[in-house]
Amino acid sequence: MTTARSRGRVPRHDRATRWPDMLRGAALAVAVVGVVASVLVAKGWHDTVTRQRNERLDRTATARTASITAAMANYENALQAARSLWLASDSVGRAEFNAFARSLDLRDRYPGLQGIGWRQVVTDDQAASFVARTRADGEPTFRITPPGRRPVYYVTVYSYPRIPTSSSLGADARATPSVLATLEQARDSGKTTLSNQTTLSGDRNLPEAQRPVAFELFVPVYRSDLGQSASVAERRKLFIGWATGQFRAGDFLDTAMRATQPFTGVELRDREVDGSPVASFPSGFRAAGPNVRDEEFVFGGRTFLLRYAPLPGNAVLTERTIPAQVVLGTGVAVSLLLGALLWLLVQVGALYREVERLARTDGLTGVANRRAWDDELPRELARSARSGQQLCVVLLDLDHFKDYNDRHGHQAGDRLLKAAAAAWQGRLRKTDLLARYGGEEFAVLLPDCGPANAMEIAERLRTAQPEVTCSLGVAAWDGREAVTELVARADRALYAAKAAGRDRSCAAPGATVAPAAAQPPTG
Repeated sequence: MTTARSRGRVPRHDRATRWPDMLRGAALAVAVVGVVASVLVAKGWHDTVTRQRNERLDRTATARTASITAAMANYENALQAARSLWLASDSVGRAEFNAFARSLDLRDRYPGLQGIGWRQVVTDDQAASFVARTRADGEPTFRITPPGRRPVYYVTVYSYPRIPTSSSLGADARATPSVLATLEQARDSGKTTLSNQTTLSGDRNLPEAQRPVAFELFVPVYRSDLGQSASVAERRKLFIGWATGQFRAGDFLDTAMRATQPFTGVELRDREVDGSPVASFPSGFRAAGPNVRDEEFVFGGRTFLLRYAPLPGNAVLTERTIPAQVVLGTGVAVSLLLGALLWLLVQVGALYREVERLARTDGLTGVANRRAWDDELPRELARSARSGQQLCVVLLDLDHFKDYNDRHGHQAGDRLLKAAAAAWQGRLRKTDLLARYGGEEFAVLLPDCGPANAMEIAERLRTAQPEVTCSLGVAAWDGREAVTELVARADRALYAAKAAGRDRSCAAPGATVAPAAAQPPTG
């Protein structure tokens, strides 16, 4: 019955330890969650910084590739202009071609383009008359090279600027495998083509390892415009020749990169050969490291690989960003610090509560002292008044304790008090309060307990302690009386029990139960 009454009440010890335990758990949770969050934030920060850097590198590579493509397209425009010259006239002489080429202003408008020329098809039966006409047109030493008879010749007729020591004038492309296939591809497709790697005439005197890689552009020219659907046979029938342009790979790359900020290096690699660099900007640059970006560049049927990497001074290398390790370390440190502070607060609180407990605990018996009793009793009366539940107070006194002390000594008396307090504590509910009221007198607070149950508990207490007997006085609170009045009634009931022969429990006047059967006193 008493257990049922106290089921809804939180034990005093549980109330005292629940919050510290929860706060300790919260401190650990703060530290663990903070560390995990720091790892996630650091990873997110690293990913964000990396993504932004990669986006910047990608944008730079794309922009540079567009500049390189535009530079090559600019070279093609010069050859398309030459193509228009032949479409506009049935016959173009040397003087007319040179005047046109000078008007292009190659050095300023097409930097890096070494020269433009005209190459046409000559059959073996036309070769002699063709050479004679060309000599008469201002080239008295003109001849087809290399010497030897061939069924067909692809001969360079005009070249501007004309540099006698390095001119390709008269050269037969059918004897040069690096350009032959692309010449015929341009003729048969009607599209601009780019030759294989070659060497300009003026560079052939250099040691082979020092010869810069060069290319030739070919724009096919027909007697009239042909649509994309024209057959190969139709194209060959109307074919006149090729407008050509020569450039060194290094000069071309320098020209293309000249208009851009000089903070990104690039390698130009020819995928059609072995993928090794044919030029770089700046000269000697090699792309390496984690910031390399690859872009493909396709022109004239030829595929190149452009490899970019930032140069010293590039913002990607110089900008100061907070390293992810710092973000992680800071987050972990703050998390551990917060957890430690919370843990420290818990420990300080526990220490404070321990001091408070010691201040409210009897040093000999370990039960509550008079101070704790004086604090708890008014609080419980107020709670009982709000809830309407009953409350009882029991006062206990060891019988003939002074005689026991005189016979056995004070140390034995102390041991008896400790043993009696432990025995009584074991017979009480967790919600009850046992306090040492003074000397050998103890008090018990029984919340949520009526007079009948209080007398049952008193009887359990009376028989619990070892060696000596005790007398008990029980008083039930009437819901109105003051603390002192309630304790005084319990005290009078205790004295009544002693007067009736000791070793018994008595209810204070006003209780609804009769005193329990008295037992013969033992002392």
